[in-house]
Amino acid sequence: MRWRPPATTRGSYAFRTWLLDCLWAGVPTVFTRGDDLAARVERNGIGAVAAPGCVAEPADAIQRALEAGRGAYAAPLAAVARDYEWAAVAAPLRRWVCAADGPPPPPVLRRHGHAVRSAGYRFARGGLSAVGLDWPSL
Repeated sequence: MRWRPPATTRGSYAFRTWLLDCLWAGVPTVFTRGDDLAARVERNGIGAVAAPGCVAEPADAIQRALEAGRGAYAAPLAAVARDYEWAAVAAPLRRWVCAADGPPPPPVLRRHGHAVRSAGYRFARGGLSAVGLDWPSL
């Protein structure tokens, strides 16, 4: 079973992380059109959206957001913020992990040298620990 992102986020590889800060703080945002997040801002009414490359349109969008006031966006921002809480965001990963057929298989060593080197590290770490030295401090 392979994990797939929810249908609403497929194809959007960029995530404007500052949006999460705005959602948390209850601050409306002004986005440029062209990705899923901008569509969500417009669809849910949590800010204003403007065309990229145009100077006047973003200025108008900022003005509209300021005139509406922060209170006009409070309820929609709180509703969208719930979609980005850890429980909601981690739910698909949790379902995938719980649906797995047990723990993942152990890693396969590709070369004999890897096994020898790993055994050497384990031996050295055990020896250093036995004489009271800490491995990471070396």
